Amino acid sequence: MMRVLVTGATTAPGRSVLDQLLERGLHGIGADQLPAPDRTHEWLRLPSVGDPHYVNEIAGLLARHRVDLLIPTGGDLHLVAAANNLPQAVIAPLEAVIAANDRWLTTRRLAAAGIGVPLSVHGWQVSRPVRDLIGEPFVARPRTAGGDGIRVFESWADAPQFTSAEIVAEFIPGTANRADVHLTRDERDDVVTTTTTTLNSGAQGGETVESVSAPDVAALALAACRELGILGPAEVNIRRRGNGTPVVLGVNARFGAHSHHSPEILDAVLARATVGA
Repeated sequence: MMRVLVTGATTAPGRSVLDQLLERGLHGIGADQLPAPDRTHEWLRLPSVGDPHYVNEIAGLLARHRVDLLIPTGGDLHLVAAANNLPQAVIAPLEAVIAANDRWLTTRRLAAAGIGVPLSVHGWQVSRPVRDLIGEPFVARPRTAGGDGIRVFESWADAPQFTSAEIVAEFIPGTANRADVHLTRDERDDVVTTTTTTLNSGAQGGETVESVSAPDVAALALAACRELGILGPAEVNIRRRGNGTPVVLGVNARFGAHSHHSPEILDAVLARATVGA
């Protein structure tokens, strides 16, 4: 039986992968610096990502637990991508991981390639001409993936002083889509699925995710990932403008938070691992 170690296992992407492994009858092992949220899976504790021994600790776990496949899903993507002693890792090249983690770099790279993105500036670049160009409402979000949330402002009069750690962008009002992808060096083997995400109203909150057929969203997601140099699994967040045109809001070089709605992605990863690709 294949043994798969999933780091960042308390995150939504990590939990999703572990649950899918369980459904397939595979041996999924969760690893995180936080304690196990339940006893469904075997669980290993990790040091913090900032620990200088983090990568060596993972390498030791892989050996001691006879792990066949390592799937990082948390804040350790750049460390795993840079490591030379984790051959079992399913991870994009380091340059692609860094580009995807930096939302400003992602936006500039995609825009230069003619791939649709929102009008965006660094927080410190906001001026009257910029405000007129971006319009209202608008959004502010962290420059790096995993930052503390996206804020929507109805008016510039409500805006604080923004910093270089933030990106200020036009608000894209249309349907929220996610594309889960798996890319290889041969584009004929690429896999992509698309979903829509709707925020639930009421006290329970949360999201409703539905699988949809959206060929333009799928094509945009693949183009964005190829431009960034991503190989392996990734998640692309996309919204439609008022006229229906999709634009890329961000790319995550890992399994998506709702990848259980797109089991084809894990199927592709497991198939390549089985044949030793």
